[in-house]
Amino acid sequence: MRIAIVTIGTRGDIQPFLALALALEQIGYTVTIVTTVDYEPLVKRYGLQLWPIQVDFQRCFQTEAGRAVMDPGYNLIHSLRQLNQIAQAIIEPCLRDSWAACQQAEAVIYGASAVLLTMAHIEPLLNIPCLRARMQPAFHPTGAFPPPTVPAIASMSNTSWPVRVYNRSMYRLLEQLFWQPLRAKINAWRAEQLNLPPLPLLGPYQTYQQQRLPSLHAYSSRLFHRPVDWPDWQHVTGFWFLDAPPDWQPPSDLLDFLTAGPPPVVVSFGSTLFRQGHDIGSIIVQAIAQTKQRAIFLSGWGGLPQKQLADAIFNSQSIPYDWLFPRVKAVIHHGGAGTAAAALRAGIPSITIPVFADHPFWARRLADLGLATAPIPRTRLTVARLVAAIETAIQNRVLHDNVARFKSIIRAEAGLGQAVEIIQAHLKPQLSPQLRWAQIGD
Repeated sequence: MRIAIVTIGTRGDIQPFLALALALEQIGYTVTIVTTVDYEPLVKRYGLQLWPIQVDFQRCFQTEAGRAVMDPGYNLIHSLRQLNQIAQAIIEPCLRDSWAACQQAEAVIYGASAVLLTMAHIEPLLNIPCLRARMQPAFHPTGAFPPPTVPAIASMSNTSWPVRVYNRSMYRLLEQLFWQPLRAKINAWRAEQLNLPPLPLLGPYQTYQQQRLPSLHAYSSRLFHRPVDWPDWQHVTGFWFLDAPPDWQPPSDLLDFLTAGPPPVVVSFGSTLFRQGHDIGSIIVQAIAQTKQRAIFLSGWGGLPQKQLADAIFNSQSIPYDWLFPRVKAVIHHGGAGTAAAALRAGIPSITIPVFADHPFWARRLADLGLATAPIPRTRLTVARLVAAIETAIQNRVLHDNVARFKSIIRAEAGLGQAVEIIQAHLKPQLSPQLRWAQIGD
């Protein structure tokens, strides 16, 4: 059976789907990753098929509008406006190329960023099984908590009706904030290319609820319990981890650095881009020096300096987390879901500096569960605050005990295995015997 996995976004939006594709191919499916051209080297490194969407997503976020999306000096509405400006520029090639790719498929799995692409034409025209997946608890409205990108007005345990109404209404509001700016272009493309009528004024979301298609939430249920008001077709599977390619080997200078002293701290902000990346880098370097730690800087998309910063600091663009994190003391990061999950899997504390989007959501939750130090928002970051957080992360015995226990929980969940079982049940293919799911993702 041929499956197309459609996903668009940062590396954190792509990697878990590569892990899912590899797990599906292990049991006989043929999987094609449908994503933007800038991820072609990553997809092919894992031996997976790629159908490229002719958009360079990373370059989009290196524009002024792209950097403004992540600028902590702006509020959510301003960031959404900038994000929609980017979406306006790329929506047509995304629609065109995802449509072409999915015509070759017998089933489609798509991520949160591709919802409007697939809802717009793939589901109604191709009449093939579809599933949705995302890394955050945000596909379906709930009264238990607001969407990850929206501030909470009460604790997670608050069950008062005003809070629950607020939480549920925020999901509807965000749907419209994404849909309305793109409505005209999507409907025009449907009419011109597919001869389809326009989608409803409020978008395709009501249809989605009526279809009751399985939705996979790839995070640990121990981080966020499955809300009691979710229907049974909303599934929480556990994290999907993508390990280093089989042929990956650590460079010799990295090995030399690791063996030259005590375990370092890792600094990684993933795909976050800062307008003044060197400022945050300078603060972190000073804090590392004051705490007399060694550190590894992962520059990612360029949010941190890429030059060698000091004798006690090793700089690299990227190192596989599954190899690196078990060899370090703690990780300083933005609160992204993927980095947070990797730290939990390795059993190391997190020090979070949330910047935008869902970063505060994950950072708060890690701290509430005693798995990270208290979040330091980017706008409040100082050397003194970061020094205190580093010392807590390294010295606090309770924090270390908590992450050690959670490490066992994460590894026992076998999120990929649960996801594959749900997909198989929905697609009902005649394939080879099932794998032992507990081994997938370990």
